[in-house]
Amino acid sequence: MIDILLATYNGEKYLADQIDSIIKQTNKNWKLIIHDDGSTDNTIKIIKNYQNKFPEQIVFIEDGIYFRNCARNFMHLLKKSSSEYIMFCDQDDVWIPEKITLSFNKMKELEIAYGADTPLLVHTDLIVVDEKLDIIAESMWKSQRLYLDAVKNPCLLLVHNVVTGNTIIMNSIARNVSKDMPEDFPVHDWWVAIKVSESGIIEHLAKKTIFYRQHATNLIGTKTVFSDSIKLLIISYFRHLRNNLIDIIKRRKYSNVKCSIYKLLALYVLTGYKRLFTIHNNPK
Repeated sequence: MIDILLATYNGEKYLADQIDSIIKQTNKNWKLIIHDDGSTDNTIKIIKNYQNKFPEQIVFIEDGIYFRNCARNFMHLLKKSSSEYIMFCDQDDVWIPEKITLSFNKMKELEIAYGADTPLLVHTDLIVVDEKLDIIAESMWKSQRLYLDAVKNPCLLLVHNVVTGNTIIMNSIARNVSKDMPEDFPVHDWWVAIKVSESGIIEHLAKKTIFYRQHATNLIGTKTVFSDSIKLLIISYFRHLRNNLIDIIKRRKYSNVKCSIYKLLALYVLTGYKRLFTIHNNPK
């Protein structure tokens, strides 16, 4: 069984599209577990309508706990999960019908290669779309110039996250090593990636499994790396250096990886340089 964890907050506009795409999955061996973070729109009404239609597959946790924080809401759901496999689900995307099947098949390959008692995580590419599902970028990996092998270098992963939460499937061992995220850690998928990389295996699947919707109310979205002005890119990149450095120090604090702050800073600058000035190699 696969637990699909859906964290919601005022998501009435796109939520039905997302749930419909889960119901249409070719793999039916899943349970959708939803926790709402205090919505004031029709989100809860939509959830309950679907729960009434699919009571065996949709679980709505109503525990009166609210975080007003997307990352903490997801980690709350992760602790509620009890299945052998887990997937994260944003409230405003659309899954392709084969998403679960493709990700699960890759997970089984990893279990054969590394053992089912190893923390394992698979993540995929995404198609970036606007609010009407018109395509902005055919591949988020390419548009963002992500260095996918960062997951094989624990120090590099501390400064460059390439694992997008809504594409993840992980096994229960990965859940167990990553479920206790510090309250001040800002992003759940980065935390999970860091903890799994310390003792397990992360691999990418070069398939696009999600229409990743970008709109005005995205909490976390994607920005294009490209610009008409390289100068503006450089200014923007280093303008945020101070805040990013604070986040890097925080990630280092909670990681078991031993990397000096000077090495992490060098990796941050080097990674940014490569993303700005090098041609992206298509992931295989």
